[in-house]
Amino acid sequence: MWGEFLSAENYALSFFERLPDFLWGAVLMALSLLAVRFLLRAAFCSCLGREEGSVLATLAEFLAASLLGLKLYQQPGAVFVLIGYFAALARTLAAV
Repeated sequence: MWGEFLSAENYALSFFERLPDFLWGAVLMALSLLAVRFLLRAAFCSCLGREEGSVLATLAEFLAASLLGLKLYQQPGAVFVLIGYFAALARTLAAV
C-alpha cells in the first residue's frame, strides 16, 4: 500500500513539474494562431472581398497552423491547442 502511494505521488509530482511547460506551449500556440488568423483574414478579405477571402483565408490558416505545429511540436500544450484549432477551422469550412 505504501509503495502504491509513493508511486502515485511520483506520477503526480512529474505531472506538476511539466505543467508550466504545458501551459506555456498552449499560450504560445494560441497567441500565434490568433495573430496569424487576424493577419490572414485581413489580407485576404481586403483583397478578394468577404466571401472569397474568407474561404481562402481559412485554407491559408490550415497551412499556417500546420507550419506552426511543426515548429512548436515540442511544446506539450501546443498539440492540444492545434487539435482544437483544426476542429474549429473544419467547422468553418463545413459551414461554407
